[in-house]
Amino acid sequence: LLLGQWAFETFESQGKSITPKEVEQRDNDIKQANEYNKGLVISFLVDNKYKSEQKGGLKVNNAKGTYQLLADNKLIIMGFACKISQLDKTHLKIYGGDDRPLAVYKRLH
Repeated sequence: LLLGQWAFETFESQGKSITPKEVEQRDNDIKQANEYNKGLVISFLVDNKYKSEQKGGLKVNNAKGTYQLLADNKLIIMGFACKISQLDKTHLKIYGGDDRPLAVYKRLH
């Protein structure tokens, strides 16, 4: 199911915030991250290769490399470990751990 093209949709908050100020900061960080990743498309290819593209976007969002899909829904992309919390015909949700937000992608092809 992972093979194909996935368009970034949004980040969703994960983890717990203690104070209203932390909630506000988290929401501002997510809003900014959504803007930075707008238009990002990740393609998972055969032979454990991937390509990410974002026209006019960040250098880190325009890359090629390798990935590994491991047991327990773990995904390693260029050495960065994350967990797939949802993978179906239409959506891919990746959790990077700690207090990071959940990255939500929608299948293109």
